[in-house]
Amino acid sequence: MVRRQWPHRLHPSKGLPGVGFPRKAVKGDTSYTLRTPDRQSAHPDDDAQTGSTQAGISLGWEDIRDLPEGTVTRRITDDTLPGGPTDLDITYHTLRSQ
Repeated sequence: MVRRQWPHRLHPSKGLPGVGFPRKAVKGDTSYTLRTPDRQSAHPDDDAQTGSTQAGISLGWEDIRDLPEGTVTRRITDDTLPGGPTDLDITYHTLRSQ
């Protein structure tokens, strides 16, 4: 008799909780800033870029997966060090904006 095992039932993969983006936006979590450039300057010496910035918004993976260009910044409070809580910014870049 052959006994079948279904690994997806025995070992459910939950990924890494708390790492990256949630699949759908969480309404109460407004710690994200989305920056998308409208255009880049044609002059290599000119670092100025125009674009749009949306701060204090709620984002999930489904909101940003097709983002062609830009960055998403998330502000978190890190309370793991002896010096007390510290605000940290984590910036995610799209592959095309690097």
